Amino acid sequence: MTKLQTTKRIIWIDVAKAIGILLVLVNHVMLDLGLVTFLGGMFYMPVFFVLSGYTFKESTKESLAAFIKNKAKRLLIPYLCFQLFLAGAYSIKNIVEHQPFIKAIFPVIGAFYSRNALYASEKDVLVKVPANNINLMSSLNAPLWFLTGLFTSLVIYKIILKVADKNKKKEVCYLAISVLIGVIFKYFCPILLPWSIDTAFISVAFLHVGRLLDREQLFERLCKKPINICMIVLVFTLSSFLNGSVNMSIREFGKSVLLYLLVGSLGTMSVMFLSKWIEKNLKNVAVVLEYIGRHTIGILALHLIVFEIISILATRFGVAGTIGEKLVKIFLAIVILVPIDWAIEKYLPFVYGKRGEVNEKRYVN
Repeated sequence: MTKLQTTKRIIWIDVAKAIGILLVLVNHVMLDLGLVTFLGGMFYMPVFFVLSGYTFKESTKESLAAFIKNKAKRLLIPYLCFQLFLAGAYSIKNIVEHQPFIKAIFPVIGAFYSRNALYASEKDVLVKVPANNINLMSSLNAPLWFLTGLFTSLVIYKIILKVADKNKKKEVCYLAISVLIGVIFKYFCPILLPWSIDTAFISVAFLHVGRLLDREQLFERLCKKPINICMIVLVFTLSSFLNGSVNMSIREFGKSVLLYLLVGSLGTMSVMFLSKWIEKNLKNVAVVLEYIGRHTIGILALHLIVFEIISILATRFGVAGTIGEKLVKIFLAIVILVPIDWAIEKYLPFVYGKRGEVNEKRYVN
């Protein structure tokens, strides 16, 4: 019998994850909620990186190889399983339809590359970019870039910590070099690199922000000072408008990479404050959000399937593109996929890199 894990789960972290995934759904369904949609777009991916840094387990005994193996089990095995289901199904469909071989297996190629597009947007680089881009992940699997992107970021971050050897000044120095490398890629590399390698050099900063919030107990101290919380929310809002729209998956960071790091970090901290408040004051809401937050990978991986089915039905009934259709998509994505993710964890634990039934009570990146 497999030994059960009994590590303690942190409720407000799951609440924050739920808020993050709900904002992912809102943005992917293109529901215009005004300021909520705009500001949510600033941090709905950084929130997962910062929280991963917050729960980052520092161990001097763990080798780099062991760390990579552990994160591969947590992130790459789910990625492989969901890609086999999505990209594999599309490739089989293409073969049955007698499409040319390269076109038939293109979804699989995109799954290996793990990037939504091949080229960066012309407005985001200082070099020439081909006029016609190539959509690599078109088999309803585009959101899965996050799993390989987080994996790559965690590996780079672990290497930085290993080299710094607990020297905080060296950590900052190496992180600055990493971000600089990412900035060079951003402006001078027309190709979006596989597994978000280019973006990972920048997103390690989000991991470090989360780690500092926990290690230095900054988050707990800030929670005790309402004036600081108000200032963080205000600066986040103003800097969001200053930086403009972003899309982390395709290396769009707005007007400034550094400003985006500020926006993403402060936005995530704002969500963390809100989640902590919900846990304390809205316990019934916290219970629901916590449960949703425990099943974000399944929602992330499969929500486009739900959206596609509802789009087909909405077109037949003449309600496609309406606010009602978009709200139904979000609602059903949660109602359908949370139980499915629960079932996967319980009956197909290998999908999440687990060998048996797991009683996991703490968010693990």
